[in-house]
Amino acid sequence: TDGGQTFTGASEGMNLFVRGLAISPQQPDLVFAGSLGGGIFRSLVGGDNWTNQGLDDRNVFSIVIDPQDDAIAYAATALGVVKTVDGGESFLELGQKTSVIFTMVVDPSDRDVIYIGSSAGNVFISTDAGLTWTRANQGLPPANILALAIDPSDGTLYASAEREGVFKSSDGGASW
Repeated sequence: TDGGQTFTGASEGMNLFVRGLAISPQQPDLVFAGSLGGGIFRSLVGGDNWTNQGLDDRNVFSIVIDPQDDAIAYAATALGVVKTVDGGESFLELGQKTSVIFTMVVDPSDRDVIYIGSSAGNVFISTDAGLTWTRANQGLPPANILALAIDPSDGTLYASAEREGVFKSSDGGASW
């Protein structure tokens, strides 16, 4: 709260290995945390306390909140992608059941476009809010995709491939 001069603990109600965090752009006090083996936690008070929202048997690697509607969020898990449309009260399984999904991003200019990065150099794109997925890894090495980022000003997509470096795509993942 003081620009990084001091830090205080923000994990009351949660003592797990947290891998993914997401903060609502509309309500900064709404925070989701994804843990390894403990599921998804939600804080409605800026991280001062947390409640378990389920998926306790899952390793949750990444969480993203819809840029226009914070009731919608996606989580990348070791078993596939899940989605909530009610602020984390319940989760729906989406169609992508690839290997471990490490990272995901939602295109800030089109909330229906979602990218996920997984093992073996696989990036998948959904243009229908996660209902269907298409492989988008032409030019990527067969390494785990550990991080994805998208430039909101021009849509350039970046992927971090384990031990291979950073790759970029200027055509929505069609080529890297």
